Amino acid sequence: MAKVLSVIYFIVLMLPVIIMIPFIIFGLCTDINNIISNEASRENIGFVFIMLICLIFSLAMIVPSFRSIFKKLPWLYAYTLIALLDILLISIGILIINYGYEVKNEHRHFLFLTFMIFWMIIGRLSMCFYYKFKPMKYEGDEDDE
Repeated sequence: MAKVLSVIYFIVLMLPVIIMIPFIIFGLCTDINNIISNEASRENIGFVFIMLICLIFSLAMIVPSFRSIFKKLPWLYAYTLIALLDILLISIGILIINYGYEVKNEHRHFLFLTFMIFWMIIGRLSMCFYYKFKPMKYEGDEDDE
């Protein structure tokens, strides 16, 4: 029964989120493009996606029968963490650029656009260095084996 529930959980909740993650990242990047082209700030929904993805994947890690999904698909743990960090970086970048585009001032727009690009590069490089020295792997619990 537990295996059937974990398969249902994976197909109904996790698989759509796994498929949607690249589209979420692309959508957030187009939000940045829209802010720049329209010269107006807009809402930031990246944090809502982070909460949704964290809820679904944390339930999969908490419930022992669902945790077997990460044992069957070892790439899923790394994919989820890196995608969440990417969405977080882009969402904070949207916050930064939204703050810069609150006022109609070309110098302020340029300054906050530069700051957002700097934030994205520093955040991405930090992730690269961190995971180079501490490679990511899902080990699970002893009772998983």
